[in-house]
This record gives sequence, C-alpha cells and structure tokens, in this order.
Amino acid sequence: MQNETRSGQDVTAEYVDLQSRLKNYEAAEAQLRAQIAKRLSVSSAQVPDWRVLRRSLDARNRNSL
Repeated sequence: MQNETRSGQDVTAEYVDLQSRLKNYEAAEAQLRAQIAKRLSVSSAQVPDWRVLRRSLDARNRNSL
C-alpha cells in the first residue's frame, strides 16, 4: 500500500508541473502571436491559431495513410 500512496503523490506533482508548463507555453504563445501580428501590421486576432492548423494537418496526414 505504501507504493500506491507514493505513486498517487508523484502523479499529483506531475499534474501540477504539467499544468504550470502549459500555462507558461500558452503565455509564450500569446507573446509570439503579438510579435508576429506587430511585424505583419495586423491584429493578433488575425494571426492563425497554430494549434488548430496543426490538428488539421495531423488529421489530413492520418486520413492519407
């Protein structure tokens, strides 16, 4: 039983770490989108959402196999 308890604690710590990393990645993405928009002289709302494009490309690649 002791191993299961430790495992649960490790998973919780990993989850918190992943949540923190995701938040940092999303903040970095927002900064990059703003910089791209500034260089293109458009609003950041007009910069494509790369995650959506990536999912679309991934789906196309899966369908072509």
